[in-house]
Amino acid sequence: MSYGFDESTSQSSGANVMAPGINENVKLVNAVYEPAKSDGSGDMVLRFNFETLTGAKFSHVEWSIDDDRERNNARQWGKDPEEHLKSRYVAQSERIFHILTVFVPREVLIKSVGKTDSFATFSNALVTALGTNHVDRLVRIKVILNKKDYLTFPMRAIKPFIQTMEEPNKLAIDSKWERIERMTPTDEGSMTTSWEETPKEAPSTAGEPDW
Repeated sequence: MSYGFDESTSQSSGANVMAPGINENVKLVNAVYEPAKSDGSGDMVLRFNFETLTGAKFSHVEWSIDDDRERNNARQWGKDPEEHLKSRYVAQSERIFHILTVFVPREVLIKSVGKTDSFATFSNALVTALGTNHVDRLVRIKVILNKKDYLTFPMRAIKPFIQTMEEPNKLAIDSKWERIERMTPTDEGSMTTSWEETPKEAPSTAGEPDW
């Protein structure tokens, strides 16, 4: 082996990351329950991998909610710990339900998944319920930027952020709460985001709206 360059040396073009805003003709590649890190380590997460027809990628990640951490956060922010914790569970359920009901009928999801105290059971039931229903179905999604310029779905599903391409476009950027212009010039690490991260990695959401 040797160091240096020759005519075969190429320049990296970087990751093909989905652009912030409304993206059309997107496919859900898969939904998986897997380790957070690519080397197989880290906590288990529920990951939704999206890709446009031109190969631009976006991964939405959901983590198991850490009850104690959320209660501690609530105390620091002057919120009621139990109400805050409940709001986190509700917001997560809304996001996931909104994504899945684009591909699976509502009644099927409710019957197949139901309620459980186990994030693993919940995630695996969702993956099973999805099955192959996402194959060959194109969707339109809205992705925005969080405080660290990472791509993300809105925290709340009060307004739609995903729909089938067969429907008229109902997605819109709310400029009061949602940002699609980057604060930093780099796209590094912006393909994947999460609302429920590990305590060490969790960004502060103090003062942020609930959507």
